[in-house]
Amino acid sequence: QLAEGLVNGDFEKETGGGAVSGWQFHGGGGDGQLADDGDAFLRLEAGQWRRHNRFLVPGDAIGLRFCRKIEVGGAGDLMTITLHQGAASRIVYQEDLAAASSWQCRTAALAGDERGMPSTLEISVFDDGSPPTARLGIDDIGLVIGIFADGFESGGTSRWSSVFP
Repeated sequence: QLAEGLVNGDFEKETGGGAVSGWQFHGGGGDGQLADDGDAFLRLEAGQWRRHNRFLVPGDAIGLRFCRKIEVGGAGDLMTITLHQGAASRIVYQEDLAAASSWQCRTAALAGDERGMPSTLEISVFDDGSPPTARLGIDDIGLVIGIFADGFESGGTSRWSSVFP
């Protein structure tokens, strides 16, 4: 049985040997690495990706929320977040990584037919092959649950977590 929601969206849990809890097995994987600036996060460089283990999108999820920092801008490089469900895939968020920026949080909507479905979530940085190449930090990934008006989300250390006020 699949767990509902995302696990370790704040990247605070490492199982040892470089394995990232929630992002390593059961359909997960990739080559992004954990980094720490006083708070653990996922670092992806141009050409890298990381996929979350298979999970069940809650029936009342209305969106995906995450924070990102463009550590090094790369004109022509793109970040994409793709939701994979069986043979279907949809890019739920895409951003040009041309200019460096501080931490900023974003939200991407989920479609109604994506709810209640087994899924994997993949974050990738497309490298256009021209220098400079982008480097990106990702943190605090969670699913926004529509029944809560105060921003509760799934994927924290307990079933319901209020990572984003």
